[in-house]
Amino acid sequence: MSIISDIFSSASARNSAKPAGSNTGLVVFRSDTKALEVSDGTNYQTYNSDGVFIPGVSNTLSGSFDGTDDFIDCGNNTALNPSAWTITQWIRLNTNSEYDVLTTRRSNGNGYQIYAQNGDFKYYGGNVRTFGTSVFAANTWYNVTVTHSGSSLTGYVDGAIVGSAITDTYVSGGTSNFYIGRHAAGTQYTNGYLDEIGMWNSVLTADEIASIYNRGVPIDLTTNAGDYTSASDLLAFWRMGDGLGDTDSGGGSPASGDTIGTVKNVKNPGTHDGSSSGATYSDVVK
Repeated sequence: MSIISDIFSSASARNSAKPAGSNTGLVVFRSDTKALEVSDGTNYQTYNSDGVFIPGVSNTLSGSFDGTDDFIDCGNNTALNPSAWTITQWIRLNTNSEYDVLTTRRSNGNGYQIYAQNGDFKYYGGNVRTFGTSVFAANTWYNVTVTHSGSSLTGYVDGAIVGSAITDTYVSGGTSNFYIGRHAAGTQYTNGYLDEIGMWNSVLTADEIASIYNRGVPIDLTTNAGDYTSASDLLAFWRMGDGLGDTDSGGGSPASGDTIGTVKNVKNPGTHDGSSSGATYSDVVK
């Protein structure tokens, strides 16, 4: 089998110009991450500069939310309200003219809420903070990350900072459940797709967040690889149909179009697993 190689120097070139993963045996060198990517016929497998394999995940399903009443409830667990944290998720909104709550655990102003409003990237934790305006286009996948040190916030989109060092009156100890896809009060809901949601009890570095995004596809957050070194701080990782133990509403194996039953926290199965109300699995994935 012949091997063809090429060089791509940026994430934008990687996503727009790199040949499709179906080119079996194609080798791509990433001059920005110093990594090699080798096509296995479907996806690219990544190796760092020492030749060590960087694991990814098979991502065939996401969660689809109708914007009306679909959500996932991960229970009331105080572990999901640490004083310092990072939350990351892949999102694809059907419109950029609505109020879409992505992930939240808040009550009476305490806790946190990450959301999009009319295409803007926002956060609420006592005060409304806008990381960036006109950030999200409809029908486009984005990797969205927020870090909170306990006194300051940083928002990232596709591995790049869009707003940072924003002081906030964040108060830990919100008593609401942790919700994916809806406001804690049961009002605003996500209209679109959410996938591969992770939460840590530490502030990930900018290099780690860029590394998570720059693979181009979701990676296994339970394993350190490349610049990502915080797997031990991971509290939860909800894979939206691709996690071991994820089920449809009848307790069977997930398939596109099925109503979601349970999405396991694959980092700590049985601890803050998510149960669905109306959301469905979809084969619309990054």
